[in-house]
Amino acid sequence: MMEPSQKPEEISLNLNLKSSRSRPKSALSSAVHRTTERHLNYLTTRNLVDADDVETKLQMKMKKNWKSFQKFCRTMDYENSGTISVHQFTKFLDKIAAVELTDDEVSILVSKFMAENQRFDYHRFLKHFVISKEIEGVTTRPKTSMDHRFSRDEEGFNEVSPVAVGRQQLLSSEVQNVIEKLRPKVESDWKTMRRELKRHDKKNSAKVHVDVLKQVFFSHNFNLSEEEFFHLVSHCDGKMSGMINYNDLFRIILK
Repeated sequence: MMEPSQKPEEISLNLNLKSSRSRPKSALSSAVHRTTERHLNYLTTRNLVDADDVETKLQMKMKKNWKSFQKFCRTMDYENSGTISVHQFTKFLDKIAAVELTDDEVSILVSKFMAENQRFDYHRFLKHFVISKEIEGVTTRPKTSMDHRFSRDEEGFNEVSPVAVGRQQLLSSEVQNVIEKLRPKVESDWKTMRRELKRHDKKNSAKVHVDVLKQVFFSHNFNLSEEEFFHLVSHCDGKMSGMINYNDLFRIILK
């Protein structure tokens, strides 16, 4: 039962799992940054996961209880790895009142936020629910032309290839649906995403391997299925070279 002094919106997490071991606490933003950098140091072989329906069920509860979840994770994360076991994550979910997830829905969440060490990446999970969800649906693009908007970033971004112009005019319904799905998050994250992609662009060609693009999508928690990702990269890589021009990609999404 809820204690009388407890706020109505807070959920008690009386798990009695406190550890005698202690470690310094770091700011969430710093931890998230370290985790993102760690994710970009390797190429993912994992599938992208569309967990939008499950996240919608959890969104309000996580908004109210993210601090409790963070505290719980810090208690369990002895090595400050940014991860907890899948069992520990599901144990937390069991304590969230009024949210019932099926085994399949839990599996979807675990698959999306699984770290390379096969543990649950709570830093990325918190970043997604606490930061990304706060700005979801908010348009950050200035009401100016796309060339003007991009010219304020790094040099060379306002060079439009003829191929990109042609592809913008020949979008299939499948690709158009994917672009509409990606656009809100890309509007808020494109600058960070482009910096990450450029770090992998050793030749400064504005192109990266499709696996690099997939990893950046993964690290930014895009709700995108493997089929949708295939439609997108097939459209952007007509020659099937395995390389994606990320400037053209952003132009197609943000036009």
